[in-house]
Amino acid sequence: MTAARDRGVAGPAEPLRRVGPDGVPLPGARLPEELDDAAVVELHGFMLQQRVLDRAMVAQMRAGAFHRYPAATGQEAAIFGAGWALSHQDWVFPSLREHGVARMRGSTIDELVAQCFANVLDHHKGRQRPTQLGAPEQQLASPTAALATHLLHAVGAARGMGVRGSNAVVLAFHGAAATGRGDAHAAFHQAGRARLPVVFMCVRNLAPGSYPFERHTRAATVADRVRPYGIRGVRVDGADVFAVFEATRDAVARARRGAGPTLVEALTWRLEDPAGADEGWRVHDPIARLEAYARRRGVLDSEAIAQATQALEGEIDDVLAINAVQDPVAPETLFDDVLAHRSWALAEQAEELDAALRSS
Repeated sequence: MTAARDRGVAGPAEPLRRVGPDGVPLPGARLPEELDDAAVVELHGFMLQQRVLDRAMVAQMRAGAFHRYPAATGQEAAIFGAGWALSHQDWVFPSLREHGVARMRGSTIDELVAQCFANVLDHHKGRQRPTQLGAPEQQLASPTAALATHLLHAVGAARGMGVRGSNAVVLAFHGAAATGRGDAHAAFHQAGRARLPVVFMCVRNLAPGSYPFERHTRAATVADRVRPYGIRGVRVDGADVFAVFEATRDAVARARRGAGPTLVEALTWRLEDPAGADEGWRVHDPIARLEAYARRRGVLDSEAIAQATQALEGEIDDVLAINAVQDPVAPETLFDDVLAHRSWALAEQAEELDAALRSS
């Protein structure tokens, strides 16, 4: 008898999968028409950029350039497959690792690197933790440090879009741990009750040492956990970019036509250290899977992948070299942008800080 049956609930359904680890479409699988050969090559470019960037930034973190950098290694298909399903008007509420969606919409590596270094090139002025990049020009909301609070913000944004008569959809990324917080359940309740145009993308990490979901709920899956709120739940293989795109595309279309929210549970195996990949992890590697598919299609080969990797490494090295010599953000900017006009209380605090800096 399975553990799920011991708890008195049904076992988890098999996740949606379209392409196997060897890059071969499963028997009878119909791949999304939107992911033609050209789209596959472009998607691979975004995913590879994330992988190379993660390796470089983790190395910088370990060298002491900044105090943290949460890598997305192993979760690229869940991030970029979901991002590919959105239109330009849709908003993204990220968690920690989804800044790559902004680059799909025109943001640059330079912006992320400057934000991590918190230097004078950072338009956040050093006020956010590394990788918590907000890019309103790309409809990417600023992340929050507290777990799950951004899900309430996403639901509020979705409600506001309905009030304005917009047909935009909100995509909110989070992990399995967020579903154990009260803020998440308040967001699920409001979204389901009002049938708001929001898609919850749960990028669930199954690697050893990850959040022990089964210890915190009797639900067999995250998708099961939200169904009592009137939210449709779908599970996908998070290493299969075709399955992630298909599930998110359908969820976005459903939300846009007013049919209510969906939670997509993408099952992934994330590596905290991008350099720690081994042959055993390869079956969970979304980039290896997409490359195997692209090789079979004849649209990518080893030489093209090596050249693309080398070009990305050179580009990122150049950006890092520029940012490494920039001055940090001036401490006195702490009081900028708080109010349209600086109040007497802020003015006093600014004077105190200035005096302290002069005496130090």
